Amino acid sequence: MRWLIRDSVVVCDHSGRITNQPSQSWVTIGGVPVLVEADPVGRTIVACPNYGPVVKPCATTLQVAVGYSGLIRVDGHRTVWTTCPG
Repeated sequence: MRWLIRDSVVVCDHSGRITNQPSQSWVTIGGVPVLVEADPVGRTIVACPNYGPVVKPCATTLQVAVGYSGLIRVDGHRTVWTTCPG
């Protein structure tokens, strides 16, 4: 399990990059704020190459289905984590 921080690279299914925006700044890893519950929701996605005559590129993130810690919280908000390597 790896915690997501402001500088983590998060992408949509088509490799468009999500703009992380932490809502808290007092819990950090290496001086970089940890993301907590609701931070990944509604964020802008840039450079999604999924476009064409009948499809639109990803524009904003949706609700999180998997990735909130059931154990670790910051100010009552679950921390965000991933099982992806790197």
